[in-house]
Amino acid sequence: MRKNRFFYGIYLIVILYLSMIYFDYGLYVIFYSSLVVPVIAFIYSLCLRKKVVFAWAQTETNVTRGTKTGIALGVRNLSILPTGVTEICFSGTDVLLNSTQQKKKRIALCGHETTTESLTIQMNHSGMMRVSVNSVRVCEPLGLFSHTIKLNLDPVTFIIMPDICEPESMPWEHNPYAYVEEEVYSTVKPGDDPSELFGVREYMPGDKQNRVHWNLTAKQDEMMVKQLGLPIDCAALVLLELHKPDDDATVDVLYDAVFSLSLKLVLTGHRHWFAWMDGERSTLYRELVEEEEQVYALIPRVFAACCSRQDCSITSTYYANYPRERFRNIFYVTSGIDDRDRENLKELAGDAYVVCYAANREITGKSEREWKEIAVRPGHVAGDLSGNPEEVSL
Repeated sequence: MRKNRFFYGIYLIVILYLSMIYFDYGLYVIFYSSLVVPVIAFIYSLCLRKKVVFAWAQTETNVTRGTKTGIALGVRNLSILPTGVTEICFSGTDVLLNSTQQKKKRIALCGHETTTESLTIQMNHSGMMRVSVNSVRVCEPLGLFSHTIKLNLDPVTFIIMPDICEPESMPWEHNPYAYVEEEVYSTVKPGDDPSELFGVREYMPGDKQNRVHWNLTAKQDEMMVKQLGLPIDCAALVLLELHKPDDDATVDVLYDAVFSLSLKLVLTGHRHWFAWMDGERSTLYRELVEEEEQVYALIPRVFAACCSRQDCSITSTYYANYPRERFRNIFYVTSGIDDRDRENLKELAGDAYVVCYAANREITGKSEREWKEIAVRPGHVAGDLSGNPEEVSL
């Protein structure tokens, strides 16, 4: 718009100069007529004000990593007047890395036109991308005047799916405690173990009489039934460390490795706790994963977390929140591991078998009696998760 005003000003100066030199009546008419044009353009711009409306038309929000994705934005011109250049400023923000791509798109609309425009964003790596329209500038055809529209459109959240693979074998297969069941009971599902009481509910036709809670029935004057506990194998813990990685490839390896690992555990009959931290809120989250569907349901929740601070480790935080919990297997997925992380893990582990998966080329394989460190590389997640030293050489 400034450029158009500048050239229009130059045009007026040239016309005025020529009319003064040649003292030509026609040039004077052109000059004074040109002075009226900006007034008409300003009135034209006012007529377009609040006449251009926008709405999201996007439906699919799960996308593939490494692709350019077009977000559908519906645009409608309610006026009979055509617009000039309409500039749409939009951005895509990566939740984990807190990095933003700024984009612009220019369109023009005829009167009473409705169209759908594609706003293209590069989905570089796995994670959550929030796409939002920051502002829209609508110009009249000459481009001398414009007005800015502040839109109240909620950001569209895209889930860029990780590349989940299933390794053929896992390091815990050499762990003698891998298949030991802990005396832990589900907090969400009842079962048939009489040694643990899950809860009490009202009697329903078909309930066994030996499960009737007679004392509570007598107090409430209605039949109450005991729900028994459901024992679960909770011998494994998966920890995801989300310190800010050095590059996008590291982010991909972290997500590919941790969800592939969780899926492998479930498919081999290992219910496990999956824990991660949100650095922005300094909050620890964990979820008991018992079924394959829960692994995929976890993906958007984990992607919504921001990077943790370097001075805040999930290992120390988890131990502070659950000091009495003990596991037979602990799997630690991180972008790098140092001596502080090792000390925290040993304090948390007790006698557990610990496997550290590090998405860092500088990590070399380290193996002890109940401790193993494995480097996980881009494009080799399935092989590296198997823990074969020959496959891990860098």
